[in-house]
Amino acid sequence: GDDDGDENVFIIVSLDKQWFFEAQSNEERDEWVQAIEQQILFSLQNIESSKAARAGKTGGTTIADSASVQAIKHIPGNGFCADCDQLNPTWASLNLGALICMDCASLHRNLGTHLSRVRSLELDEWPPELVQVMRSIGNKLANTIWEVNIKNRVKPQPNASSSERERWIRDKYEQKLFVAPLHILPNQARQTLIESITKEDLYTIILLLAHRKVTIEEINSSLLHLAAMQGNVTILQLLLWFGADPFITDTNGRTPLQCANGDCIRILQTLTNNQTDFQQQQLKQTIISPQQSTLSRQQRPPASSPAPPYDKLPSTVI
Repeated sequence: GDDDGDENVFIIVSLDKQWFFEAQSNEERDEWVQAIEQQILFSLQNIESSKAARAGKTGGTTIADSASVQAIKHIPGNGFCADCDQLNPTWASLNLGALICMDCASLHRNLGTHLSRVRSLELDEWPPELVQVMRSIGNKLANTIWEVNIKNRVKPQPNASSSERERWIRDKYEQKLFVAPLHILPNQARQTLIESITKEDLYTIILLLAHRKVTIEEINSSLLHLAAMQGNVTILQLLLWFGADPFITDTNGRTPLQCANGDCIRILQTLTNNQTDFQQQQLKQTIISPQQSTLSRQQRPPASSPAPPYDKLPSTVI
């Protein structure tokens, strides 16, 4: 459409799909967006209330009471939302390694999982490897990378409007307007990443990934194997979330799992098991004779391609 039409478009993003809508005017678009965001917050609040009620009835405890989640909350900077300084944030962005409040979390979902994978501290399960990622990074380290060159911009406060938050969050993570500078030549990126993985220099690794100075092909070319060999769960997980292939083989025909040490073995083994289950499920869905189908070829709905199993991270989805 024309420029005016494009301005009236809004997108709803889930873990594996996007829905595009076009309103008749800017005002109608804004009304729809506001109503949807309010419904998201209402749903999140209802989930939290019902979760607490169930825990009270059964005499159980919520996940937030666990020592591991409490440890995440005590990482430097994690007492305040990474994006608006709201006190005691209860949501996390896994691949950013930062805690965010509920208001900002609803907007992070719009960024897509390639930028921010949102998970609740109180509603979702926290396996050891994800706890380790969050404890290794935290808001203080994350913002020394993502929130440096703010210049004359004013960071949103806890009482900021949704539009203020969204503008800040998109500029920060999508447009990368505030990212710390990276002082290396383009042809030095791969070698710098190798050295950073070897030294377990998280700051430089995250900065390289933020600037996208390394390609997926470069990471798949033995760098993921190196991370697995180091046994550092956080580095391995960051590379996987960046898009690295956990089943890629090196020049010797070895997968990252065959090179892995420490807790990296468990992560890669889980992905391998999930991949096997996924392939078996696909095979069962594929082997269907024409006689078994009750739909004519013209009536069959288009097949949707499931996301790869290593891209699925259990989280609360609205």
